[in-house]
Amino acid sequence: MRFWILLAALFALSGCKKSDAPKAGSGADSAESTSASTSTSAANQGGLVTLKMKWPVGNRYVQRLEVNGDTETRMPQMPRPMAQKINLAQEYSITVVGQQPKSGPELQMEFESTEMEVTMNGKQVVSLDTKAEAGAAENDPSIAGFRQIVGAKIKFLLDESNRVEKVEGVKEFLAKATAASNPQGRATMQGMFSEEYFKQMVDFQRGLPDKPVKVGDSWPLKTDLTVPVLGQMNLDLNYTLAGWEQREKRKCAVINFVGTMSSKGAAGTGPMGMSMKLESGKLSGKSWFDPELGYPIEAAIDQDLVIHMTMAAGRNPNAPSQQQGATQTITNNTKQKVVMKLMDVATAGK
Repeated sequence: MRFWILLAALFALSGCKKSDAPKAGSGADSAESTSASTSTSAANQGGLVTLKMKWPVGNRYVQRLEVNGDTETRMPQMPRPMAQKINLAQEYSITVVGQQPKSGPELQMEFESTEMEVTMNGKQVVSLDTKAEAGAAENDPSIAGFRQIVGAKIKFLLDESNRVEKVEGVKEFLAKATAASNPQGRATMQGMFSEEYFKQMVDFQRGLPDKPVKVGDSWPLKTDLTVPVLGQMNLDLNYTLAGWEQREKRKCAVINFVGTMSSKGAAGTGPMGMSMKLESGKLSGKSWFDPELGYPIEAAIDQDLVIHMTMAAGRNPNAPSQQQGATQTITNNTKQKVVMKLMDVATAGK
């Protein structure tokens, strides 16, 4: 499950580029706002537009991430595949707490809530809502960490190019997340909430062109990333500025993307020594970006993934010696829809 959450964070936010963030109320901020308005007007007339993130000090953005996935698991000894459905929603805020001298913005992320429901072959096996009072199911130590992280914070120091230079507070975050967990819960939290996971949640620059574009223009993104359990992955995507639409009462640039994800190098290592490898990954989606606000309003992503997991078949003392040490392969076919929405924004000075 933590693999899907990681991908959701990465792709939902990949269609945005950040710029250096001047202090709220400064002349630079006013000039940039005017420039953005002019750029948007030019784009509406078919001209070029520069899509940039803005990080005014004091701004606070509330995000909601929704992941709805269906997985079909096939095992050699099972006559029928096992069907699993996951519905996950997380809300968190990003606050611009400062501007570093001769460097980029300083951001702080705070987790607000988690809602999760998991069913196996139609039977509910997990139900969690941290906004509600804890029930018997939520006292399960394997998922207790999701309640523990409410209010937990992570700090990001960005460089002059607005790429993440340093992540602070991960050790303290994990200590809080695993305080009431059993071994399974600790493994889940430690595998999901890594430094790489947090970096991808604020690295909005990935995915946008480094020059102005007009409607119809396309640009590629080819990059590598490390995914927990699966190891090194390669992304090969193509983005297109498709046009302009009203979204949540804002004039937004519509960015479409389509591409593939594939394993790079050796297979990753999963639980109990399991070897995991992505056979195929197809990705497509759309995001809406408001140049005047300098922030993505919404993104919708579809993922279609086939993963093979190879593990020991189990020891049978009565089996012939040539069968000892045998392995079996489990295949996961996952279709997943991810939606990221900007729920609220509190601008500096308001």
